[in-house]
Amino acid sequence: MSSLYKKRINKVRALLKSTGVPSAIILSSAKSATKSGDTTYSYRPDSNLYYLTGSTGKEINLFISTEHRNCFLIVPPEDLHKSAWEGSPPNYRSLAKSIGAELIVTDNASAELRKRLVNHEVLYHQNSNGTLSFHISTELQSIPYFARSKLPASFTHVDHLMQELRAYKDPVELKLIRKAANITNHALFETVPFITPNALECEIASTIDYLFRIQSAEPSFSTIVAAGPSAATLHYEEQNRKVKSNELILLDCGAAYQFYAADITRTLPVSGNFNQQQKELYSGVLEAQEAAIKTARHGVSIKKVHSVAAKLITECLVDVGVLRGKVSQLMNKGAYKPYFMHGIGHSLGLDVHDLGNLRDRGEGTLKAGMVLTIEPGIYFCKKTRHIPTCGIRIEDDILIKRGAPEVLSAGFPKSISEVEDLMNQ
Repeated sequence: MSSLYKKRINKVRALLKSTGVPSAIILSSAKSATKSGDTTYSYRPDSNLYYLTGSTGKEINLFISTEHRNCFLIVPPEDLHKSAWEGSPPNYRSLAKSIGAELIVTDNASAELRKRLVNHEVLYHQNSNGTLSFHISTELQSIPYFARSKLPASFTHVDHLMQELRAYKDPVELKLIRKAANITNHALFETVPFITPNALECEIASTIDYLFRIQSAEPSFSTIVAAGPSAATLHYEEQNRKVKSNELILLDCGAAYQFYAADITRTLPVSGNFNQQQKELYSGVLEAQEAAIKTARHGVSIKKVHSVAAKLITECLVDVGVLRGKVSQLMNKGAYKPYFMHGIGHSLGLDVHDLGNLRDRGEGTLKAGMVLTIEPGIYFCKKTRHIPTCGIRIEDDILIKRGAPEVLSAGFPKSISEVEDLMNQ
């Protein structure tokens, strides 16, 4: 694995050099997040720093530059009092060797970094409060331009640089994402028997999370279990309703394995069978997802993938009597948007909403090696004609190729017959 991190760091240096100006990047460990009082959430390393080092160390600073042959790993001396409470820090000497870095042990990392920033024009930095990278960039930007004395004058968010690498997954990353997806599917299969009338949404969500953890994983985001009208809220949090037999239940979850995320959504009939209305709506969403997946390949815009799904969602809404008119005219007016109000998907990797943002403007172009979700849905935020408040979404994780894409999350059924067979076992 050490050669992998060296290779990634060399790619960062090459990107810096390609700008044509003396440039540097500072990445600092994420700070612990306070839960309440003096307790914290489980530590989660900064994704960019982890991508380049594979380390979960809490006090690391990585400096990469066009002007220095080696990168620098800057860490504090061990604090024996802190070690007694939190455990000994990683073996930083071994880490530095594995990534090809020069190790600097100091209790003044800020001074060491500023010294190495002399004669650089551009600094790529983090925007996370509490990180040394953010502190240094903020401090430098507060200095008048004429007084900076060969220190950087231009500042850019590090994600702008890192997305050029992290948007494309290497074989190691793909293996981890597949593993995360397999864990997620296994948890979904094992959760099905607990989806019964009068079960609480939170009980089902807790079952999924438990099944992640006993497979050496954890939730990559807060698990969503939304039954009936709850599913009309995209990021539903309360999860305090009892499940009813005539409802659909939406499960949106994903395991994180070695920090790599999966993200899968399925919508299931609590009773075991879809009623006719549910079949029509579910079939529309499934057809939209399958068409979008077939469209998603190298060189295709994410806007086109979304449009393919939106057209089929519109046709479904016409078929069930929610929309009236010609599909082409309804598409031009965006008549589907109150019922399908989100993008077709998002990048996936070390973060569940990974770098290589394809969501905001819908202008991105898919390229081989990218991993993204495809997740169309139909939502009725209030009773509409004869349709009760509800939501249906189907989501899978896709690897973009030059030919047909690969569904990394394949495994848990989607077709109506397969879903009903599973629910009635």
